Amino acid sequence: MDPWPFRHLALRTPRLELRPDDDAGLLELVEEVHLGIHPPDEGRVIGVQTIHATDFAITREVSTGSWIGRWG
Repeated sequence: MDPWPFRHLALRTPRLELRPDDDAGLLELVEEVHLGIHPPDEGRVIGVQTIHATDFAITREVSTGSWIGRWG
């Protein structure tokens, strides 16, 4: 049994992919911080989007946050 099946979830559009992060993705984010600006056509990690909820079944509320590198 997979303890967290959503780790394989990915939402894709022609220009964007949203997915849970992994160790390799975190290393790419560190590199991105140091690079700053890059062309938008590179197929690589450029930021992070998070979503968090406490007692969602009761409150029906979530919090989100994001970070993205600058595009040239």
